[in-house]
Amino acid sequence: MILKYIMVTGFEGHWDRIPNNETSYPYRMLKGDTSGEVLLNGTPTVFVKVDQSGLPPKAWNGRV
Repeated sequence: MILKYIMVTGFEGHWDRIPNNETSYPYRMLKGDTSGEVLLNGTPTVFVKVDQSGLPPKAWNGRV
């Protein structure tokens, strides 16, 4: 099984202006079939920033 995450936020300063390219989400903010118990460090991830209309002006590839 190939695992890949998609992390989406409309938070100001994410993902494009976070210090040291490091951030976190509290587990209560995770949706879908993912919980804190099954997140795997180093998993390929697409980080998506959405604007106020919900459109994604930018996205980045990375790892959790």
